[in-house]
Amino acid sequence: MSYFSTYFSNSLAPSNCQKFFRAEEVETARSYFKITAGGDYSYSFLFANSIASTFDDGSESFAGYVCKEWEIIALKLSVCEDKFTSGEFLPLFFEGKVNKRVLPGEIFSTDPVRLSVKAGQHICLEITYRGEEIPYIHETLLYGEKLTANGFEESGVLPRPIMIGCDRPVKQKIVFIGDSITEGIGTPLESYAGYAAVAAGVLGTDYAFWNIGLGYGRGADAAAGGLWHYEAKQGDFVFVCFGVNDILRGFTAHEIKKNLSTIVERLKREGCRVCIQTVPPFDMEGEKRATWDEVNRFIEKELSKR
Repeated sequence: MSYFSTYFSNSLAPSNCQKFFRAEEVETARSYFKITAGGDYSYSFLFANSIASTFDDGSESFAGYVCKEWEIIALKLSVCEDKFTSGEFLPLFFEGKVNKRVLPGEIFSTDPVRLSVKAGQHICLEITYRGEEIPYIHETLLYGEKLTANGFEESGVLPRPIMIGCDRPVKQKIVFIGDSITEGIGTPLESYAGYAAVAAGVLGTDYAFWNIGLGYGRGADAAAGGLWHYEAKQGDFVFVCFGVNDILRGFTAHEIKKNLSTIVERLKREGCRVCIQTVPPFDMEGEKRATWDEVNRFIEKELSKR
């Protein structure tokens, strides 16, 4: 896809595809994305119509699930001077058209738009849509709102782009892939306080960052290829943090080690540099604790050398 030769993320907002919802009637919603590096650049917003990672036990949605056709009736943009105070809205287009028929499994982007946005300001996207299966991130850390009879009211069930793409020049493109720990679950709404954002703050704006972590995410999903791997391989440097959910879901140490090896080897074949992180501490006892110990020894002693 030629998109990534020009555009990469200019927000640390975690936004990916985890579940889907139904909108039988036309709905309008707004989502807000804090911008990492300020300046005058071209922006293009990337969407995907499939599920990147399994949600919960997989009974509702799972990695690789292809969502059905849906429709974007209109998409507009505003730069917020204050946190969520939208200014004048500009229309966005898809190959010159205001509407877009989204095909099953499609990855697509808006036409470029030139914007001058300061670091820390928010971009507001207002989207009008309808459809039977519309992908979204269920455990969102971002503020969103949906139009009701009483005006716009807070809601997290709405379609969002998977990338706030920007053409600014950077030294390297950095991706964070992992589960809820990478996404930042446990930090306050709109705080941008997860470890990915903290690390990005240390590294600075010479680099571009994309947080594609998802709650309930498993290394088994990332190892399977599909949308999640496709996203991750767009980075020059990829932080990989998996294992907690694999252990909790009953994967054996052998299976987890194999999946982590596959993730690292595939990314390296794509030309990425990889930082493999040990499985974070969690409330584990007995057999699960033994698996946690074995997997971490493997990461430290063997996989790190690759």
